[in-house]
Amino acid sequence: MPRKDRHLEGDVKILDVPVKFRVTAMIELGYSTVEPPAPLRKALDEIVSYEHF
Repeated sequence: MPRKDRHLEGDVKILDVPVKFRVTAMIELGYSTVEPPAPLRKALDEIVSYEHF
């Protein structure tokens, strides 16, 4: 029976998972080769308020 999970097909071949098992989820572990940019910070006056709610 052919696998229906086409997006996992290459990974299943690499991991040598038997056909009778169905891979439902995978989690990648490790470090990225590309470092993502730091998130932008809000200005202090956007997050601090003085004497009012």
